[in-house]
Amino acid sequence: MERRDTMKKRKHDLNINIKSKTNIHGLINTSGSLKIWTKLIGVFLIPVGFIILLGVISFTKASDALISSYKNSTLSNLNNIANYLDLGFGMVSDKSTLLNTNSTLKNYYSGNYKDNPVEEMKKFKEIQEFAYANILSDNIIKNIYIFGRHGNAILTKGSSTASLYDEFSQSEEGVYFQNHGENKMWIGRHPYLDAAVDITAQDYSISLISYIYNNHSEKVGYILLDVSMDFVHDTLSDSGLPDESKIAFLMKDGKEIRGYASSEDDYFIGKEYYNALLSNNIKDSNYELVDVNGSKYLFFYSYVKQCDGYLCALLPQAYITKQADSVKILTVIIVIIASIIAIVFGMLISYGISNTINNINSVLVRASSGDLTRHISIKRRDEFHLLADGINKLIFSLKELINDMARVSKTVLSSAGEVSENSSILLQTSQSINSVVDEVIQGVRSQSEGTESTLVEMSNLSEQLEKLFENTSLIGKSADDNKEITKKGMAIIDELELKTKKSSEIIMSVINNIENLEQKSKAISDIVKSINEISEQTNLLSLNASIEAARAGLEGMGFQVVANEIKKLAEKTSSEAENIGKIITQIQNQTQITVNAAKEAQEEEALREAALKRAINVFSDIDNNVEMLTSNLNGIMTSINTIEIAKDDTLAAIEEITAISEQTTAAMDQFRDTVMEQLKAVEALNKAVEELSHDSDLLEEKISIFKTDN
Repeated sequence: MERRDTMKKRKHDLNINIKSKTNIHGLINTSGSLKIWTKLIGVFLIPVGFIILLGVISFTKASDALISSYKNSTLSNLNNIANYLDLGFGMVSDKSTLLNTNSTLKNYYSGNYKDNPVEEMKKFKEIQEFAYANILSDNIIKNIYIFGRHGNAILTKGSSTASLYDEFSQSEEGVYFQNHGENKMWIGRHPYLDAAVDITAQDYSISLISYIYNNHSEKVGYILLDVSMDFVHDTLSDSGLPDESKIAFLMKDGKEIRGYASSEDDYFIGKEYYNALLSNNIKDSNYELVDVNGSKYLFFYSYVKQCDGYLCALLPQAYITKQADSVKILTVIIVIIASIIAIVFGMLISYGISNTINNINSVLVRASSGDLTRHISIKRRDEFHLLADGINKLIFSLKELINDMARVSKTVLSSAGEVSENSSILLQTSQSINSVVDEVIQGVRSQSEGTESTLVEMSNLSEQLEKLFENTSLIGKSADDNKEITKKGMAIIDELELKTKKSSEIIMSVINNIENLEQKSKAISDIVKSINEISEQTNLLSLNASIEAARAGLEGMGFQVVANEIKKLAEKTSSEAENIGKIITQIQNQTQITVNAAKEAQEEEALREAALKRAINVFSDIDNNVEMLTSNLNGIMTSINTIEIAKDDTLAAIEEITAISEQTTAAMDQFRDTVMEQLKAVEALNKAVEELSHDSDLLEEKISIFKTDN
């Protein structure tokens, strides 16, 4: 009854599961097309996004490259113009040098011809013709001004005065040139000279001032060469820059020459970016972004070395970026076309895929509900055609599988009952074997524990024997060491006895030597007495000599001196002899003391010799006792070795018994584990048989759901 209820419950769950799967596939059928549509469009939009990104990157790269190329080309163009101006100004400097090296000009303005007016006038004409012919031969130099302390001035504009040299030297430009400290200097204006010859600063671009030197290197005049304004204007006008740009040539004294006629204020003079150029004393070419009246401009500059000036240009940034607009428009058009094509193809492909999937899905939904009679038919020749063929083969295989399962389930159901009965019998037998094995293992373990206890006691006994053997060995070693020490002590005492005898002999020799020394001292005392007697007689003789010398008067004065010296010598000899006598007395006293000490030492040596003989006897007794101790210890060691051999045999037997017990225990444990595994396997088999019976019923019910025949 319980089994039937379980089968009904499983059948109910199976029907619910099939319905839920059907609903899920239905949702896929109704909403799957939209999902595929969205995903495919998204997939096609990914390359569109990359195309847009590629367009943006391409535009950015092209724009940056175009702008960078334009900047570099503009700067290169500006450098070429600056080099051209530098070349022209160099030619003007060469012309100034040509005039300065003309010897006639130097002699004339040095006053070397003033004594000969005719010759002086002739030289003036010669200089004037030379200047006009060589200096004004090109279109770069506009005006020439040559004047000095002496002679007439050569002017291509206006008329000269006698005080021109002095007034120019005191003028603004003259003082500025003198303070500059160079032989040549470029200026943008010469106000005094303009007023003197009736011209303006717009009649020339810049001027070169140089000194005239005489043969003694003294300054005797000035040479001024005005550069033509047309030369600079034409050069700037041919710059090739766009009309939106602003270009000018500037001098550090504030003169600005613009390339295009304009009534505007100065482009650069007084501006912050130009002032920064001057304050940093930059002598190079470069460009930077600046703000001009709220608009962004690129400020280009190039240093003109010859005149210490600058060639500057302003170019609107918007003009440069305008060149990249065509690239941007083309990029946008290509991106739009690519996006439209991608979306259209995505829609067409997703529509075809959606229809095919719906067709396949309808067949799969019916198959999931148990209807295996349907067949998928599509006209596509791509992977979906292969998928349809695969699904058709799968459905056909499922048909055959379900038919085979129906036949097998009946066979399994009949066999499950027989297996269940046999597994019950096997389970009871395994349980009986398991109980017997437990009793055997318990007995083996008791035996093993007793054996282990015996082994532990024998091990303790073995340790005690080993300690006894070690202690006996140590005692034997100590006895051997004492024996060696005794031998060494005997040798030392023998050596000490010999040294004692030798010491006694030395002491006797010392005593004899000291007694001999005493005899010698007595002899020295006798000699000292003789010296004293001789000294007294010598003193007496010197006294008699003194008396005789006194009687002799003046003739005996020399003998008187000798007699006095002899007296002093006798007195000194007597004094020294007395000191020697005292020393001899001290030596005799000390000798007596030394003799007494040596005799006492001799007595001590005799006592020490007797003590050594007694020590020799004691060491002989110790040596005999050590010999006896060593002999006894050897006997003990032999007995301990015999016990050790017996102990080893006993331990080997006990260990063998322990090993056999452990092997028996391990074998029984393994046998018990095998029995337990067999018992578990039998229980699992019994349970599997029950589940197999249930699953066979359920399988039969599930197979009955499928429809395999049309």
